Parts: sequence; structure tokens; C-alpha cells
Amino acid sequence: MRNRYSKILCLLLLFMCCLPQDGNAIWPFKKKKKEEKKEVLTPYQKLFKNKKVQTAHGLMTIHKVEDKIYVEFPVAMLGRELLFTSSIENTSDGGEGAPGQLGGTDVRLRFEMIDSTVVARMPLLSKPVNTSGDSDIARALNNSHNPGIFKSFKVLACTPDSSALVVNMKSLFLEGSAFTKPFPSTSANGYYGFVSRDHSLESDKSSILGVSASGDNITVREELAYKVNHTLMGAYSMYENVPLTAVVNKMLCVLPEEPMTPRLADSRLGLTTQLKSDFVGAGQEVKNIRYVKRWRIEPSDSAAYRRGELVEPKKQLVFYIDSLLPVKWHPYVKAGAESWNKAFEKIGFKNVICVKEFPENDTLFNAHSLDCMTIRYSASMDEYCTNNSSL
Repeated sequence: MRNRYSKILCLLLLFMCCLPQDGNAIWPFKKKKKEEKKEVLTPYQKLFKNKKVQTAHGLMTIHKVEDKIYVEFPVAMLGRELLFTSSIENTSDGGEGAPGQLGGTDVRLRFEMIDSTVVARMPLLSKPVNTSGDSDIARALNNSHNPGIFKSFKVLACTPDSSALVVNMKSLFLEGSAFTKPFPSTSANGYYGFVSRDHSLESDKSSILGVSASGDNITVREELAYKVNHTLMGAYSMYENVPLTAVVNKMLCVLPEEPMTPRLADSRLGLTTQLKSDFVGAGQEVKNIRYVKRWRIEPSDSAAYRRGELVEPKKQLVFYIDSLLPVKWHPYVKAGAESWNKAFEKIGFKNVICVKEFPENDTLFNAHSLDCMTIRYSASMDEYCTNNSSL
């Protein structure tokens, strides 16, 4: 009996030695491995996971993700009016617009939410005004001048705190219509209006260079390629498909919640004006009215201003002298610009204009931003000076 057990034991040992050296080999039923928990990403996280991202924080948070421009649009800003404009940084043809110049058309946009889409409506400047005070006329004008939808953006995600909607605004910033082109109609190549220029954006040759932001705006810096056709007096083709490349800063800026009080123009003064149609009352003839385009200069002390005292403005107009301007000219440029303070004193304001040098070693300073006014030194065929001006 003992020999039998010994033989059986030897056979078992021999069988075990022949089995593969695996932890589970001795047992025919393998244990199931524990399933690894997969990382669950939110729609917001998926937009940036394992991607190269450039982010800037300011009026809104803006991200450059590959070839996309993600903007975290605050829910609280829906319904507010914003300004979309551009500034030329450099160009292959100064006759189309001077470097540093705010060019093209300033577009007002009002963003609204429709289902899962953010739409940008465009209130037109051509909307007539109503000075009659008649509420029925006001409603009639609103019904016939409802802002049209200029762009729409699908909501891709919400921010973690649900305070903003994430949308891809590349189609707005890399847009080539007449509303958003960065070149002014009065540039040197226009020859005082005798030559019209048609700019066609070549999207395949254009690129996004970066993003930035401040408390008042978000900015996309981009290199835009165009083909330009020049037509003399609307009938004769002068040049076709002229290549034009420009580095442009396109900005989306917040406008004041309280609009500035308009001021009627006086034909005796050489001021830039805005023509409007005025509905003065039911059954009366529509009249033309002109408003002055002017700075928003408001007294810091309203009571003192009403007493006839000289007061400083709430916001001083600060101009920066281009660092390219010859240094020996700086004192004369400063003196010339600040001499306008004497004119402002006639209407009760002091120290309205201040001229400064470009700040050194200031990484936040952006001379191409809308909120930075500069006196530029750039080559131009125009007979007058231009400046990058602000609201």
C-alpha cells in the first residue's frame, strides 16, 4: 500500500514539473484580471486633453488649440454689445493701410443664445434715430431694423463652474468679408476714392499666430493673405490678383453698458461726423441729422464742473510715442499733442491729453491693442498722420 502511494506521489510531482511555470498554471481556472478604471473626461477636458494649448485670460479666456480658437464666453455677457475691430501690425503694401492703423470697419456685435448655439447679431449703424419720443415709432423702427445674425457658434462645452460657454470662434477671427477686412477705404491706394479695391482672403495661405487678452478685450494675432483687384472709377480694371500679406491683430472688445450722450455736429467745425436719418414725429418728414465722432471725456467731479471750475477727466487720453520715431523729435511731438490741453480748458477740462514714451520691459504693454493709443512712425504715401486710437 505504501509503495502504491509512493508511486502516485511521484507521478503527481512529475506532472507538476511538466506544467508551464506560470502562477496560474497549477489551477485550470484562471482568475479574471481586475478591469482598469477608464478616466472619464468632461466635454471641457476633452477639448484640451493631450493638445498643445496657448491660453490668455482677460475680458474672456481664450485658447489657441492647434488651428482652433476656443473662447470661454461668459454667460453674463450675453446680450451685451461688443466691438469687433482690427489693427495692422505690418504689411507687404503700406498703400493699403499703415502699420499701427485701425483699419476697416468697426463692427458692433451682440451675442445671444439660441438652443445650443451662440449667435452674433450685427446691429447696423444705418438704423435711423427717433428724437420724437414716440414709443410706437421706436417699436416700428426696431421691427424693421432687427439685428441680423452675422455668425453662429456651436456650444462645445461649459466651463467647470458653468459661468461660460466654450465656442470655437475661428470663423469670426479668420473671416474675410468687407465687414472685417483690416484695410481702410481711404488708404493711399484708393487715390482719394477714385480707385476701389476688392480684397479676397485666401484662407489656405493665412494662419493664426497667437492669442492675448486684457481686461477690455481678447485679441487674435494672425497673418492674412489676400488677392486684391484695383478698379478705376468703378469701370476700368487696373490690377488683378495683386498679392497682399499683413500681420493683423483682430480684437473683440466690450463696449460701455451706458452709451455716450451723442452730440450734434456743427458745420462750422471741421469734425468727423456720422450721418443719420431722424424720425422726428408721426406724419412728419424724415430729416438728416449728423452726430460728431468724439472722445468720451467726462468730468471726474461733476459738481465742480457745474460750478465752472477746471476739472480733470475720469479717463485721461494717454498717447504713446512710437519707439521708431527719432528721439530728437519726441519733445516736439509731445509738446504738439499736449498743446490741445489749452483748447480743452475752454470747455472746463484740464490735463486731458498726456504723451508718454513706450514703456520698457513691460511684457503686458501691447501697442497694437485698441485700448492703447499711439503716435506712429510708419512709411505711408498719405499726406496726413494717422494714430491708433481708442474708445
